[in-house]
Amino acid sequence: MNYIIVECPSCNKKYKVPEEKVKPGIKARCKQCGTIFPITPPEEKKVQEKKYAPPATEEEKKLYEKAKRLAKILARDITRYYKEKWERGLKQGNLKETLKNEIQKSWQYYCEKIPEEIRLKTNFFEEAFNEIVGKGQNLF
Repeated sequence: MNYIIVECPSCNKKYKVPEEKVKPGIKARCKQCGTIFPITPPEEKKVQEKKYAPPATEEEKKLYEKAKRLAKILARDITRYYKEKWERGLKQGNLKETLKNEIQKSWQYYCEKIPEEIRLKTNFFEEAFNEIVGKGQNLF
């Protein structure tokens, strides 16, 4: 059985949901904060991730650049500071599970530094982690 990880947009609580239960239009209620939010099927998510609006203003462009740069720094930090754990996860094929806490801490830091409006419009964090930490594997 395949699972997808969904995250509450309000409190960032993550849930593992069986992929076959995820249908277009389905919603979930967060057990932690009560927020109701849509769950995007993996096929739709992949299409959405590739399409994000280019920055509209010069200020937004700077925020995009900052977000992209920070995502890459956080990803590289994991490969440097947790090198043995990272290499073991790559070798065993369970990278996401092996580095779960480190990825979560990086995401929390990223959320503190990057405004929500930019995080919602882009997928820089996921791209950086897939490219750098996952070495091309899709972690997200």
